[in-house]
Amino acid sequence: TLNTIASLSEVDPDRTRELLTEFGRYLRSSFDLRNLDRKVPFAKEWSLVQSYLHIEQARFGDRIRVTCDVQVAAPFSLPPLTIQPLVENALRHGILTRFEGGHIHLLVLEEPGGVRVTVRDDGVGIPPDKLNAVLTGTYRSGIGLVNVHRRLLNAYGEGLTIRSDARTGTEVAFRIPETKEESA
Repeated sequence: TLNTIASLSEVDPDRTRELLTEFGRYLRSSFDLRNLDRKVPFAKEWSLVQSYLHIEQARFGDRIRVTCDVQVAAPFSLPPLTIQPLVENALRHGILTRFEGGHIHLLVLEEPGGVRVTVRDDGVGIPPDKLNAVLTGTYRSGIGLVNVHRRLLNAYGEGLTIRSDARTGTEVAFRIPETKEESA
């Protein structure tokens, strides 16, 4: 990220300032002490996701295409750093492993009794023999998905669902049940 910003500084000072602002916003949000809270407002998590994507799109240009569809009327909370690691995983392990890049679709949808969050990519997919290992932490590719999965299990009793295919990419989703405070 810093290399991208530095390379732009000579040719596009306005874009450099914009990226530095986003990077600062991303770092403040990432290191915010409220991330130690059990839950944060969706708006805070969404802001982090948007800053992250803004920076990565500057780095990788047309290799990353993103669509966002947020269909929630009522505010809700979720464990901090829940969506951003899923987006980062889709980017790094899904679409950026392909030369041509790809598309990430983010869907946040209100449904009866809660909210469903889905991160879908058209990347390389996760091999079937590795799908279970990803959620148990026995696959050595990183800890992002397993950490999110465990925190969701701890908070709600259900974690991530993952569907993946080498031809169509990966879809990672989770559900945030409506709480009494949110429904009041």
